[in-house]
Amino acid sequence: MRVSIAAPEQPASAELETATEPQRERSKWITRRPWPRGRTRNAAPTNDEELVIDNQTFVAWRVYLRFRDLGIIHPMSRSTERVVKSGELSVRPLDAPVGTEYLMAYLRPSVQTVQIRSEARGNDLVYDLRLLDGSL
Repeated sequence: MRVSIAAPEQPASAELETATEPQRERSKWITRRPWPRGRTRNAAPTNDEELVIDNQTFVAWRVYLRFRDLGIIHPMSRSTERVVKSGELSVRPLDAPVGTEYLMAYLRPSVQTVQIRSEARGNDLVYDLRLLDGSL
């Protein structure tokens, strides 16, 4: 003997009555105005130009432009570097003790030459940075 049990049929209206989660709507500002795509521009200069560093002292100096090390400038010599002429230029004696201050100046695109000079004031030597807007 076979017994079959059939599942009771549910009316179509029962499917509509089940609780469904409402779909989330996207906010309107995202759909109307997408985030900008492509490159981000800034106002930083991008062209490299020659900068002459003229050491007129009897001391070797280490030269930095922003966070870039431009190297050592030997006593009574000149060096030409290709850099973007903006930002802070700082120099420090190579054999200076810890705590010696840097000489600093802010470059602008019109500067052609930076001179490191010394001057005797009493019994002391005073060092100075000089920015020149043309070649020597």
